[in-house]
Amino acid sequence: MTFLSENSTQITIHAASSNSDQACEITADSAVEVTAKALAYIFIFMVSFFGNIFLLVVIYKNKQLRRSINYFVFNMAVSDPFNPLTVMTVKIVEIISGSESWKVDRPWLLGNILCKLAYFLPDVSLLVSIGSLLLISIDRLFAVVFPLKAKLISSKVRLISILITWCVAIVFHAPYFYSFKLILYENKTYCILNWGPALDHLKTHKGFVTASFITFILIPVIILVIVHSIIIWTIRKKNKKSKERLSCRQNHRDQQLRKIVQMTMAIIISFVTCMTPLFTYLFLLIFLWNWKTPPVCAFQTIIPFISVFLLHSWSAVNPCICFIFSKNYRNGLRQCFYCDGLSRRLSSLRENYRMRTMTSSYRDSSLQIHSSSIISGSESWKLDRPWLLGNILCKLAYFLPDVSLVVSIGSLLLISIERLIAVVFPLKAKLISSKVRLISILSTWFVAIAIHAPYFYSFKLIPYENETYCIMNWGPAFDHLKTHRGFVTATFITFIPIPICVLAILYGIIAWTIRKKNKKTKEKLSCHQGNRDQQLGKIVRLAMAIMISF
Repeated sequence: MTFLSENSTQITIHAASSNSDQACEITADSAVEVTAKALAYIFIFMVSFFGNIFLLVVIYKNKQLRRSINYFVFNMAVSDPFNPLTVMTVKIVEIISGSESWKVDRPWLLGNILCKLAYFLPDVSLLVSIGSLLLISIDRLFAVVFPLKAKLISSKVRLISILITWCVAIVFHAPYFYSFKLILYENKTYCILNWGPALDHLKTHKGFVTASFITFILIPVIILVIVHSIIIWTIRKKNKKSKERLSCRQNHRDQQLRKIVQMTMAIIISFVTCMTPLFTYLFLLIFLWNWKTPPVCAFQTIIPFISVFLLHSWSAVNPCICFIFSKNYRNGLRQCFYCDGLSRRLSSLRENYRMRTMTSSYRDSSLQIHSSSIISGSESWKLDRPWLLGNILCKLAYFLPDVSLVVSIGSLLLISIERLIAVVFPLKAKLISSKVRLISILSTWFVAIAIHAPYFYSFKLIPYENETYCIMNWGPAFDHLKTHRGFVTATFITFIPIPICVLAILYGIIAWTIRKKNKKTKEKLSCHQGNRDQQLGKIVRLAMAIMISF
């Protein structure tokens, strides 16, 4: 259904401009509009991706949550991240760049595959979520209406039902691998849905939209309403019984069931809210307007965007509802961050903090930029609209990975110093507090940020031959070549030869100390001391491998 969102907007605009006598003049969005749209999508991207990841972690780490309903919630959390990772990313780039052309069209085969997958995966994800929602409702029906029979449903049956949701979603959207394709238009490449030449595009598209709406929206909503009506009626019927007849345990169980029903009802209401606007718009477009939108700008710009945005936000709603309505999920999340996570972090800082601060995630931004440049065959900067936002992203895209690299080098030095103290001065190593280690870690970040702060001046967007490039230019305040030469020389000496010399000296001392200890007879060494030295030897070999790679 995500494909409907993207292409319905394009179809609407083209239909309005070519078929309406009084078509609205569509102008480019202002900088404020683009920024607002981009920030809205970035927000739901973050909530959707991290919310579902947290949900997966909570269910995985909490044994109490590994029960029937949470199998299906887990399934939803597995499928939902496909939405932000594929179509949402494409949409953000389209909004900021102001172009709906497909960025990855070179080589053509790779561009075609990504074009198909970018809409296949999120739509499969959406149908899996709908299937999981139905399974959750049926599971609650059995738990409330047939509590004794609910226990007879095995985990194997639940697993098979989950696999069926994936199989149905994949089979239904398999035609995407034919219908989605790259098409050249006015020297630009577009990834669009086109059922031709084998099929009549308009008739097939109308049939596909109708079938998908009836099968995966209308029928599920009817089933959900019926199932939850039965559940609510059963719970109310039970509440009419006197409290004296119900045991305390039964009362507690019914309260839990009511909370679960409230949560699933919230999910259903959100589901209808997110899905209805787009399908209402599509049905008006296809059956009432016959692909000719009224000459009103709202029907060609604002309404399509809001409808698409609500559809995309569905994957961000599920984890929010789970954490809002379920105390178990909130407690599980709290345990991950505070009880379990914090204690492990503190212990790792005390005993084994050596790898904690080595961060490579920020370097992913640089890798993505280079990968995109290689595949698309263009080094022009895609995010230049609005100019302010494009400039900020230009600076951050090189600032963050270089800060990450310097932090990694600093962490490598801290690891070596920590190992030196542990091997040469084992008694003094215990005197180094977690506070000292934390301060040293923060120092690596402050140094890295201070060294690369000039990036916010030097990196800038420069237009050249109708394209925009993100380049380093120290002008006009400084002579570019001299300043660049000095900066490269200073960073090279500070962060390459000096760290290598320090690492070589430190590990030379460590290796000499360990060899000296090994010359002692085994009789003089206690079993505990022998095991400790073996562990230190392994740690030194690991750190040496990292240093050689560096």
